[in-house]
Amino acid sequence: MISTISWAIFFSACTTIVLTLNLNHLKQGKHLVQALYFLFKPLTSFLILTLAYFIMPEGTAKNWMLLALIFCLIGDIALMFDGDKPFMAGLLAFLIGHGLFIAVFLKWQPDWLLPAWWPIMAIYALVMLIWLLPRTGKLAPAVFVYMAVIFMMAFAAANVSPAIGWHGKPLLMLGALLFVLSDSILAIDRFIKPLPLGHALTLATYFSALWCIVVGGSA
Repeated sequence: MISTISWAIFFSACTTIVLTLNLNHLKQGKHLVQALYFLFKPLTSFLILTLAYFIMPEGTAKNWMLLALIFCLIGDIALMFDGDKPFMAGLLAFLIGHGLFIAVFLKWQPDWLLPAWWPIMAIYALVMLIWLLPRTGKLAPAVFVYMAVIFMMAFAAANVSPAIGWHGKPLLMLGALLFVLSDSILAIDRFIKPLPLGHALTLATYFSALWCIVVGGSA
């Protein structure tokens, strides 16, 4: 069952990315490709949610993780639409999701030690804020809050106790960093300059982030 779900996630994620790469280049059949994209993108997130349901140990942390993934799924759907309102709805959904991820990570016996790479992350966060905020217009307050929370999530992942499993903590940290990278690509693509493979890279790092967090949390 678990192996089947994992392969389904891989297939659905790859299909979504391929569809994304073709959306802006097709002159014929674009509506069909868009319809398939609207199917496979949320399907991938739903499959990751299903994987979490089957492999994570029972308890409060699992319930919060499932709820976080549900809000990520809602955010996925919102961001498939154009305009500031869907973007804000997606931002809010992911903000709640990250808050729940933080709650989960704090549940797993936090060490409360600064990771060795925290200065690099702090400098990266500062550079992104200085670079992005002047270009976000009226969305600046929301973007600032979101960026603060996602970097808090990465910090919380770094403070999870190794007691969750020998490979659990590294996967959680990798998942959190991939989430930061995914949102950075999305922000640059939206507010700074459209990137040739921006959407595909955002999805690839995002799906990988969710998978790492779920599998790391089940170690």
